[in-house]
Amino acid sequence: MRHLYTAFAAALIASSAATAQTAATRNVRLTPNKQAIALAKKSNFRPAVKLGSTAASGKRFNVASTTGTTTTAPIIDAQPEGKLHANFYFSGESFVNMMGYEAQLPFDGIWGKIVEAPDNKTIYINNPIGAYYSDAWIKGERTTGDTIEVKLPQQFVHEEYDGMSTDAWLYKLVPVKVEQDGETYTTFKPDSTSQTVKYVWRNDSIVLVNTTQDSKLLGMCTEAGEWYGYGDYIQQYTVFDQQPVAPKDETKATQMSITYYDSGQMYGRVKKVVREGNDIYIAGLNGNIPSGWAKGTISGNKATFSGHQYMGLDTVTASYAFFEPVSHNMVWDSEIGDSIESLTLADAITFDYDADKGTLSTDSTFVANQGYKMFNQVFTYDGATLEPWTEKAATPLAVDASTMSYMPFSEEYGYGLLAFAPSEFDADGYILDANKLYYSIYLDDDVLTIDPDEYKLFPYETTEIPFTYSDMLDFVNYAGMWQVYTFVTGIDRIGVQMIYKGGGEVRKSAITYISATDEDPSAVSNVAQTGKVAGVTYTDLSGRRVSRPGKGLFIQTTRLADGTITTSKRLFK
Repeated sequence: MRHLYTAFAAALIASSAATAQTAATRNVRLTPNKQAIALAKKSNFRPAVKLGSTAASGKRFNVASTTGTTTTAPIIDAQPEGKLHANFYFSGESFVNMMGYEAQLPFDGIWGKIVEAPDNKTIYINNPIGAYYSDAWIKGERTTGDTIEVKLPQQFVHEEYDGMSTDAWLYKLVPVKVEQDGETYTTFKPDSTSQTVKYVWRNDSIVLVNTTQDSKLLGMCTEAGEWYGYGDYIQQYTVFDQQPVAPKDETKATQMSITYYDSGQMYGRVKKVVREGNDIYIAGLNGNIPSGWAKGTISGNKATFSGHQYMGLDTVTASYAFFEPVSHNMVWDSEIGDSIESLTLADAITFDYDADKGTLSTDSTFVANQGYKMFNQVFTYDGATLEPWTEKAATPLAVDASTMSYMPFSEEYGYGLLAFAPSEFDADGYILDANKLYYSIYLDDDVLTIDPDEYKLFPYETTEIPFTYSDMLDFVNYAGMWQVYTFVTGIDRIGVQMIYKGGGEVRKSAITYISATDEDPSAVSNVAQTGKVAGVTYTDLSGRRVSRPGKGLFIQTTRLADGTITTSKRLFK
């Protein structure tokens, strides 16, 4: 898992009690979000505040050293001058502590970047820990032989949003056992003997000189060296030179629709497909890489797709994307005395192929994965079916009012929140091309203008929001629900209209309105469409919620539209 974001984690790194209160309410505002930042870079979106902008304006940060002296160094938020090595595959082991809950979390498949300065001595490392995303760089120096020494502390996080800030420094830490409420857990403090960590750059790999969690931790701290709960104790950068899978002639692509389930919610999308002999290629299974392909081979009435297929660099999640089949197995857990579902990467997945209809279908699961060494899905496909698809003009379905809820703007929270469940199908079940589907929000009778000054990551002023757009800040799409954070007051009703620009026509649904004066914030989390999944959450065995499960046993809670709640145990490997 790349991150372990919780409301507690956001509050932990807030700069004041007031900030912590807001963070606990809306943690996505305060944590450096790799998807939003990378998307901003990829699409030339404007970030809320440039990472390290305070340092860029000339301010230097006073960093307290373990020897009692004070050093000053600006955060390095821009790529340093020198030779860029942008082809490293970053993996390792993190150690995370949240409210006394200790988690050993492997990470894999992260995009690693290194710069060698013109002096051939200075080395810069981007996004220096796997436990927490930052687009900043830290500096090291070549010493004897293959060794690189990095003198800490160095600041590698500075972000601001709506008057709130996040700052963090990288320290070399040592473990300390702490007892609290009768339980013993591990925390870390700065190593008083040395604040220098070493790497060895030998041939095609760069390895942190460390072996176990109990020795040293490269950790995220306050300026004074107080540990935030994130850190790495194993790191390895390996040169990655694989080329993405691709057909010989992409211009021969046709379009097929794919219907599938993710977290119990049914989705429909349109993908490009190329057939070359018995080989069939599907593009865009990682939605962040529309030109990334996966290859299958047809034999008779079956089509087999092997695992470990490299689809390309996913700049949204800053990781290497792979096509990976998934195996579902029930295994006995002696500690809890029950069977649990185990999800592991499989060697291959087989589809049923109907040559007459030109369809592919499977009851199994495959994912667009981060890396190829462990299960870490970015996009999930359960029970997928692919069929030939022809573009035509179509009228999108109006949003069902029963799926909508609105929390009016609150001074306490600093935002309002509209939630709704749109559909990518028309009334006849025809799948709309999601890339040509949009929606508009109405405030009474006026359409809402999306202003980049208000919605910081949106690239332009518009009244039509792309259906697929999600910045994980003001626009969040998850488990069939769309959430839009609003900053308006004084309205009586709020509405949503769907817009489809396919088949050479622009067609719009009716506007669906609901009241904008409901003062019950809890209503936002309770909306759903009958027959659909309203949301899926994961918690650890102690009941603490995680944004995405890493390696280990977790409880999955699925909330359906009719209020039904189901839980199941899932083992992620």
